[in-house]
Parts: sequence; C-alpha cells; structure tokens
Amino acid sequence: MSQVQYVHTACPRCGKRMTYEGGKKALKCRNCGYKRELGINTDQVQNHPLTAGIRWGDFSKGMGLDLKAFKCGSCNAITTVFEKEEPGSCVFCNSKKWEESDQLKKVLEPYGMMPFIISQQSAIDKLKKYLNPKARFPLPSIKWWYPRGIHNILEKENLRGVFVPVIYADIFNRTTWSGKANFKTYQKQGNKYQEKRVLEPVSGYWENFFTEQFQGDSKGLANQFQEILPYKIGNAIPFKSAHLQSWPVELYQSKEVDILKKIDKRINKRIEREAKSRSKGEGMKDLKIQSEKFLITLRHVIVPVWVATYTYRGKRFQFLVNGQSGKLTGKKPLSFTRIGWTILLASIGMILTAWLISL
Repeated sequence: MSQVQYVHTACPRCGKRMTYEGGKKALKCRNCGYKRELGINTDQVQNHPLTAGIRWGDFSKGMGLDLKAFKCGSCNAITTVFEKEEPGSCVFCNSKKWEESDQLKKVLEPYGMMPFIISQQSAIDKLKKYLNPKARFPLPSIKWWYPRGIHNILEKENLRGVFVPVIYADIFNRTTWSGKANFKTYQKQGNKYQEKRVLEPVSGYWENFFTEQFQGDSKGLANQFQEILPYKIGNAIPFKSAHLQSWPVELYQSKEVDILKKIDKRINKRIEREAKSRSKGEGMKDLKIQSEKFLITLRHVIVPVWVATYTYRGKRFQFLVNGQSGKLTGKKPLSFTRIGWTILLASIGMILTAWLISL
C-alpha cells in the first residue's frame, strides 16, 4: 500500500512534508530535521483546521489504465467498466442513459479495497427474510401488502454487487476551552440554608487521537449508504484494478476538502460535548474553543455493497446489503390497493361475525 496516502502538515522551515512519529506523538521533517511534538498541554493551542497543510499533489490519481468511467443520466452516479466493455444498465437505478466522464482522472487512487465476504446467495436469503416477515394472528402477513413484482429483486440477475467509495482519516486533536458555568452554593439564613447559583469561569484541555473517521460519498446510494456503515478498514486488501474484473466501482464526486470538512464538523461536535461534560458546573455560557487538528492519515477505500432496485409508480426503492457485515437496509413499498382490499375484507368479516353471533 502506497505511503502517499499518509499526508501531513508542511514544515514551517523548509515547506517539505512532515511525517508522523506515532510512538513519540510528534511531527518531524526528514528534510531539515524540524520537529513538532504533539500532546504537550503546556504549549499554547492555536486554531489549526483539519484541512490545513495538505499536499494534494502527493497523491496518485485514477484506478488503472484499463478502466473507463460513465455517468448515469438518471441518478448521476459515475461508475467504471473495463475499456473493452459497455456500461449496460446502471447498477443503482437500472437506467441505460450514459455519458462518458473524466472523473476517473480526478479521484485519489484507492489505498485498499474490502472484498465481498457476504455472498450473493447470503444477501438474497437476508432480503427474503426482510421481505417475508412472519404473520402475527389475527393479522395477515404484511408481505401481501407489497406490490406484486417486488419479489423479483430476489432473482440473482437483479441483485448486483458494486464497490463504493469511503474516505477514512486518522486525526490528532488538541483542544483548550474557556467559558462560564453555574455552580451551586448554599448560604445560611437564620437556621436554614438557601441554595444559590453563581456563574464562575471554567477552562480545560483535551487531546485525543480520532482513528478511522469515515465519510461515504455515493450518488447512487445517496443517504441510504450511511445506514449500512461502518466497514472494518483492518480487513482491507491492497488495491489492484485487476480485482475489479467482475465488479463496477462508483467514483466519488465531492472534492476531498469538502469530504474532510464533513468529518471535521462531526469532530467539532464531539469536542464541544467533551468540553461541556468535562467542565464542572451547569449551563455553560460564552464557551470559546481553540482546537488544533493534524491529519495523520487519509485513505480512499472502496467497499462492497449488494444493491437491488425496485421501481413502483415512478418511485425508486433501493435495498442494500453490506458486503462485509451483512447489514441490510431498504424501504418497503406498500400497495394501497392491496391494503384497501385487506381493510374491506376485514370489515366484511367483522360484520359477518357480529351477524352470526346475533342469531
């Protein structure tokens, strides 16, 4: 696996890339010898955003010379196929409207890929249980309420495998904060003590190493992709384009900086929660946070997903199975015609029962 997936802040002396020394928790420049130790709380923490100092030019681009990319005219997903092949139908929406794309030249070369552990048959079995829940007397099986053709997604040709992109990051953080919080005090008045609240200053320091922070970026799976995360990056194997002989790969389309900003936003929320929970007192006010974040590693990893798509009344329904863990998600379409018949038959049954009892 290429070391270019490890990116760090630039050296303040010579501008070269600094490397991270994990055991010593320090950044060191191999060119001029400058060293910046991390995790020393006596240093002044300065605001240092996560996206600062990244040398994007150190990254290799693309996935191999034998691949080409096409953008779906319906769902806007960009997927790859081998140069000698045609894209066929879109794995995400079954559309056959395609246009060539140059996105393949823009994405970072994957650090690794996670193989399919869940077989297609295992994914079909999981979907079958999901779509065919057991009936609970006196209610009929809910599977009768689905549109008639939905079970076609259980056919092998309709459940397709695809690799989708996830960006993983390891981040070292140092944070100081200050603010004011309410503290309970008791003052004696006669023979009784009266509770009072006093606003007093509070401050603190926290450092943490955020490992395997991830952000998926999929147009074809949209927000549903988040529902089958996470994947275990430790099970990744080195990326080789030859491994994609039978599998399409979706390419991410967001800028890497924008993906990191989403991760940064989640970390900032965690930092704010830590500042409030670690500070004694209640009702913190005027909270001011200063945070240094150093991007220690950045990895583009492609992960496996089984996808089945069903279109009902012009609306697309997707069912996803995590190809590593088997985690499943998908919204089941309901046929209001069948639900109406169920209610009508149930009402007729209740009327007949009441009539028989009255005889």
